[in-house]
Amino acid sequence: MRLRPDSNSLFWQRAVVTRPWLAMGAVVAMASCGGSAAPAFRCPTSMEPSTWVAGLTCAYCAAAVRCGQYSNATFCEGVLGPEFADDNFNMPSAAVKAVLKGTAQFDAQAAAACLSAVSQLDCANLGFPTAVLNAPPSCATVFSGSTQEGGACIDDVECVAGTSCLLSSSDSPCEATCVANSATNCRSDADCPPQQVCEGVGLGGAGLGFSFASCEAVTVPLGTSEGDACGWPAGCAAGLTCQCSEMAGGGCSCVTNSGPGGNCGQYGPVEFPSCLSGLACVPPPEGAPNSCMSPANLGNACTSLFQCGAQYLASDTICDETHTHACIAKPSSGSCVVVYGMNTCDPVVSYCDGSTGTCVPWLPLGKPCAMTSNGINPCGPWNTCSRVCVTLDTCTPD
Repeated sequence: MRLRPDSNSLFWQRAVVTRPWLAMGAVVAMASCGGSAAPAFRCPTSMEPSTWVAGLTCAYCAAAVRCGQYSNATFCEGVLGPEFADDNFNMPSAAVKAVLKGTAQFDAQAAAACLSAVSQLDCANLGFPTAVLNAPPSCATVFSGSTQEGGACIDDVECVAGTSCLLSSSDSPCEATCVANSATNCRSDADCPPQQVCEGVGLGGAGLGFSFASCEAVTVPLGTSEGDACGWPAGCAAGLTCQCSEMAGGGCSCVTNSGPGGNCGQYGPVEFPSCLSGLACVPPPEGAPNSCMSPANLGNACTSLFQCGAQYLASDTICDETHTHACIAKPSSGSCVVVYGMNTCDPVVSYCDGSTGTCVPWLPLGKPCAMTSNGINPCGPWNTCSRVCVTLDTCTPD
């Protein structure tokens, strides 16, 4: 097991921007992705370029719910839908734009097979980072392009085999070209020297988003006992955490996961082990490390503010500590509190304004803004405040 961000860290606060990619659910036959989906991201009934982004959103959330990363598909689609639709280089929207421009081709049959295959991935493949090769082989044929090395591009899907779309430099973020795959710009393990693997983000790949990756050394084999050396990509066996120390040149070794009441996750410079199976890593009141507790879901009794849904990457529930002492849906209006700069309102539509102690809607793009005193970005999880609310993208590809 590898260390991953603490449960709930992804959407509690905007200080950390991560882009979870990619795991998707079935599009063949396109049954509902587990419950009623958010209207903007319903599973399409047919596969074509215009439905690709919605298909990825729905499909990812089907797998994410199955693997216990989200409590339900509607919430998952609400928080991740804007990310899948992000108009940026090497994102699904750029792949669609390339097809519409005529610089890439789209295979509807391969698209359906790709999403169906991803929906059946082992849940271990939903972690981050992970090898690009985790994308099923069928996904490699969804898009195809004929742009040769050195040609302009906005997405990998336009580039011929053996090349990929790379931004030219940080000084010209809107200029990208097809370049030969290499150790610093790999797309598969075949691009890497011996004893190295292509480490990417999520299930990145052409048309899937975030396909950039680099070759990383395979350090040590799987650690099976406490004290064993560990590293990437094997980590440690179940029940153990690969814990690394940067102090005094310390290396990485396997430690036993924490039991009930034990410390877990990150606290300042210290990284504690993960929790034993069946427990969740719960942020406590300010000034203390996280601790392992039994998870609680909607309607369950709870004793700690962030205990509800702590087993998920993001939660739409919270503990009502003052009245019912049970897990309730996070409110989109009314009173709220901010702890550790974490949002206690419904993260799909609102944030907690610490100055008023109330939940207010996320500000729309173009709206004047200022960072709140509690550190929450008022522009939402996928945007940022720069006098006005703007996207995180440095530019929009043509």
